[in-house]
Amino acid sequence: MGFLLNCLPGGGPSTSHPEWRADLFASLAAGVLTCNYPGGRHLSPFLEDLAIMGLLRRLFGRKEAAPVAVTPPSPTPSIAPPPAPSSSKPPTARDVDWRSSEIHLLLLSRFLDARPPDRVPEYFAQALGESPAATVQWLLDRGLLVPASLPATVAFWNSVADLKALLKERGLKVGGKKQELVKRLLDADETGMRKRHQTERIVECSLEARERVTQYLADKKREDNKMISAALAAIRAGDFAAASQLVSAHEAKQLTFEVENPLALPSPPRETEADVNAIQKIFTLRPKILSQMSERDWSALHVAQALSHLLHGRFSEEWLPPDFVGVTKFPADVARRMLYFHFLHVERVEKYRAAGVTEGKVLCGAPNQGTCPECMELDGKTFTLDKAPELPYERCTCELGCRCCLTAVISF
Repeated sequence: MGFLLNCLPGGGPSTSHPEWRADLFASLAAGVLTCNYPGGRHLSPFLEDLAIMGLLRRLFGRKEAAPVAVTPPSPTPSIAPPPAPSSSKPPTARDVDWRSSEIHLLLLSRFLDARPPDRVPEYFAQALGESPAATVQWLLDRGLLVPASLPATVAFWNSVADLKALLKERGLKVGGKKQELVKRLLDADETGMRKRHQTERIVECSLEARERVTQYLADKKREDNKMISAALAAIRAGDFAAASQLVSAHEAKQLTFEVENPLALPSPPRETEADVNAIQKIFTLRPKILSQMSERDWSALHVAQALSHLLHGRFSEEWLPPDFVGVTKFPADVARRMLYFHFLHVERVEKYRAAGVTEGKVLCGAPNQGTCPECMELDGKTFTLDKAPELPYERCTCELGCRCCLTAVISF
């Protein structure tokens, strides 16, 4: 019986996506791993690691019961007094100065654009020390969140199609941008619009809150840019360990949320040695799909991809020199992604070999997903690992780059 890990690349789905996880577990129950989620079928090394490295046992294997300590019965039964109530409790919005509290500034930043007051994720509660709804109400009572204007309310609750329908009902012009439609509608029927939206509440930052949140976000951006500049300089100097440590130190200072997810496997801790090994490998890779690139551009692309790896896939073209050319058929971000996909391909093949896998099947999507004819010729073909084509496929003509991947075929 063969076991095919059936999943395609193209953007790196998050393993926390609820629809993705539902498909994953349904497929596991059926005996085939298939990743079908809203963005299409995508490559997930996570899936392949689950199967190949034996982690399926961790998810579905029988768990041994925890040992139970047996205490000999006491000759004189006694009832322990109830524990004293703890006097410590997490600080709430009322206990801190919101101007210097990062969690409150982050919450307020969600209201730089007007939105309903109940749209704050519940995972904020742990850091807030109370429910998000309670903190939002406190901010409203303090005047730090205020009701949005009628034009903002009308724009929020109505699509362009809605606005045009309302204008047409009133015999008004229906052309123009959304804000123009809103203004035309309010000029003609402000009373009717106010009545229509009287129960549809949205709020936004007050002027005082907006100024402080804007300053906070600018400060965070400066810190981030400083880290990026230092990490890029370290990578260019060949000090990959220093780059890894700079990123780690920066991440350690960021406010994080513990989001409960019983299906999530914990991410491994960052290890400098692993980062160094990965970056060293990245600098040795030159996929054939980018064979036209100049020596100078290869150096720049390797540096940018190294930092992207440290930042978990984040990328900005600002990390490349202004005169970066790359290859004529791809913009810079696609060229960088092809290098990243090739890195994943090489890593995956190494894992297959280490696990004793000898064959892989190429999966390339479908024509209606943007797959080019050249890649479709490979789709569904099985190769020994020694004879498998290099991926991304050098003959790919898709403007978004090749998204083919080699999946393991395991016989047992």
